[in-house]
Amino acid sequence: MQAAQLNGDEFLNWGLPERLKFINGELNSSRPFAHQSVEYGNEATATIDTYRNINEHIKNYGNEALGSIIVSMTRNVSDLLIVYLLEREAGLMVNTDDGLASQLQVVPLFETIDDLIQSHNILDGFLSNPVTKNSLKLQQKLNKTDILIQQVMIGYSDSNKDGGIFASQWYLYEAQSKIIEIGKSITLK
Repeated sequence: MQAAQLNGDEFLNWGLPERLKFINGELNSSRPFAHQSVEYGNEATATIDTYRNINEHIKNYGNEALGSIIVSMTRNVSDLLIVYLLEREAGLMVNTDDGLASQLQVVPLFETIDDLIQSHNILDGFLSNPVTKNSLKLQQKLNKTDILIQQVMIGYSDSNKDGGIFASQWYLYEAQSKIIEIGKSITLK
């Protein structure tokens, strides 16, 4: 964002509604934040270059050998949607008849007790996003599957450290039950 002369520090201080408004507005466009010749900071360059390498791999070999993009410590839906902006910046997103789509699955990893408790709400918001819907449809086509598939990861280790064995087991069970219900209720018309 800084490379595009946007205030990235301000973005970090916004609440979730402001972040989602900005991200969703950006996802209505396929244009990146900055031209490829623009210099990013070191961390941003490393991240965007990784996504560009993935893009080159897909162009040369397809996406079959690649897995998913796992978002560790997913705390809210913006953590997942930001991945689409990074993909867009590197030219990894594709335009479909329905709009922008990711060729790779973006997978939340819910790790703490608080994250497990909120996991179904986060997943519901993510699966309701138009870009996620487009992406799941595209991935279904690319992978030649009969059904739409969304991977979700839940973490035993951090939730165990966070709340102890019993609490961890309970919240893992609850999260899985609620996540399954969200998956059953989502339609991608």
